[in-house]
Amino acid sequence: MTVELSSKPPVITSRRILWGLVGATGGLGLLGGLLGIALAFWLPLNAGDSIGVMLSSVGLLTALFGSGLLWAGLTGWRQSPAPNSHTRWGWLVFLGLSIIALVIGALIPGDRHYNPAFALLHVGVMFFPAATLMALILQAAGRTVAPTLRQMALTVVGGAASVILALPLELFAFVVCVLLVFGVAAVVPGGADEVARLSAMLEQWQTQPPADADAVLTLVGSPLVLITLTMIFAIVAPLIEEFGKTLVLGLMGIWQRPGLLGAFLWGAMCGLGFAVLENITNGAMGLGEVAGWLSGTGARMLATGMHILTSGLLGLGWAGLWQRRWWALPLAYCVAVFYHGLWNLNIVLAVSGAALGLTTSSAAYVLMLIGVGFEIVLILAMPLLLFGIPIWLRRYTKQEI
Repeated sequence: MTVELSSKPPVITSRRILWGLVGATGGLGLLGGLLGIALAFWLPLNAGDSIGVMLSSVGLLTALFGSGLLWAGLTGWRQSPAPNSHTRWGWLVFLGLSIIALVIGALIPGDRHYNPAFALLHVGVMFFPAATLMALILQAAGRTVAPTLRQMALTVVGGAASVILALPLELFAFVVCVLLVFGVAAVVPGGADEVARLSAMLEQWQTQPPADADAVLTLVGSPLVLITLTMIFAIVAPLIEEFGKTLVLGLMGIWQRPGLLGAFLWGAMCGLGFAVLENITNGAMGLGEVAGWLSGTGARMLATGMHILTSGLLGLGWAGLWQRRWWALPLAYCVAVFYHGLWNLNIVLAVSGAALGLTTSSAAYVLMLIGVGFEIVLILAMPLLLFGIPIWLRRYTKQEI
């Protein structure tokens, strides 16, 4: 008796088509990232121009994320088992890589920062600490609920891709806030004089840039600038960024809906992707000076934890929505926006208080102390929440079972 093996072609399902699209998107991202890196080395750049290292950094990260999507799409199309993202000592490896990147970067003179090859270190000091923190969170959550590497690729890249949505909206909001604040000030007694002073200062800077930090602090210390910065960073930016960071979970939830702990981890990884891309651009302001670059790196590490936490809270909101608790997602969104907005507000208060203290009155240093004090409280609460929430959910899930 002989048995004939069927040689039917694989069935093309809607899920396989989606994985094919994911893989194609990843392939385009990989090619685009490599093109960006090549372009950074090809462009004729002036000394002290950060465009080359920025283009190379974004290209390197895009190629990295594109490779992850390409792998996820190919293995998903083949319906291959996806490895678990939980590793016992992964955090230690990432921590070691973080230290190596920081030490090497600190040893390189500031004028070498503008070489596109410096992107390897710039991306490393932004990515490896974030990966270290995420690996520790996964360790606290446990292996059984840890996302697969395919799910990690989708959530991390989805969070990073939300920058494409956030950036134009924030630029538009910036223009609206400036027009609104300065338009109202122009009709308020005494406001027109301040608008004229700031306009003259900015016009002068177009031909003669500020020679020292005191001139910049004079601009930041203006009440109109303070109001504008507060509106943008404490209100508009949190509303836009928290809206977009976890939208990919809404799509992923159509096919698979994890429990509370799994959804928290999905959201946290969205925040990681967003934070790393934001860190590369915002952290570039310190390029050209070793101390400035290192201090910017430290600030971005703290901001990474904030983004991971707020996105994890939004993940809990998505889990509640999937369980037909419609109020859970709006509530989680409000909590995330509040934490994010308060985080940014404290920074604005600290910087503006220091500027006003130097240029106007020393009493303004009280404003700086208030901002710094509240920021320290948020920083201290952040690790308690980042690790406390998964540990508590892990125990709650066991009790529930």
